[in-house]
Amino acid sequence: MSLDTRQAALLEEVARYRDTAAVAALAAAREEVAGYLAHARGEARRRFHAAAQETRRQAAARIGAAEAAQAAVARQRRHEVGRAVVAAGLPMLEAAVVARWHDPVGRRQWLAWAARSAAARLVGGGWEVAHPPAWAVAEWELAIAAGGDPTPRLVADPAIAAGVRITAGGAFVDATVAGLLADRERIGGRLLALTLPEGGEG
Repeated sequence: MSLDTRQAALLEEVARYRDTAAVAALAAAREEVAGYLAHARGEARRRFHAAAQETRRQAAARIGAAEAAQAAVARQRRHEVGRAVVAAGLPMLEAAVVARWHDPVGRRQWLAWAARSAAARLVGGGWEVAHPPAWAVAEWELAIAAGGDPTPRLVADPAIAAGVRITAGGAFVDATVAGLLADRERIGGRLLALTLPEGGEG
């Protein structure tokens, strides 16, 4: 074989090796690039999911805070309405109680209840019955049929507009308008309960 032929064969072998190595290097490079791309896509998906979860968490927190603020405003509004109802209702209730005292039948029932309450709560006799100055004290005789001291000391008290206050042994039963309406918080609660729509809070 001549030198030229050998050189040509050697060059041909080198070219084949070069082509084979280039193809292998290109394949390896493509595989490496594909790996990088797959990793990058996976990392991008992970970051996207993490960002989406954080966005959902922040949105839920904002919604929760807005709902809590709205509930607080609604509670405050209910309290304001409740206070307004009680403020308007208490004078009306007081007027209704006074009107009951001025009704003869209502007054007899009131006095009988006061005498029964005093008999159950006050030990012994010696009652002092404080009453409005313009009261027909003879009505007490009808009241004591329910029980109680038949001979109390009757004392006109200009501070009493309606009702009686019965005292004995340092204790008393306050059946005046002021005494009956003294527990404003409980009475206000009852007024609110009467104004609520059926089924609960409005």
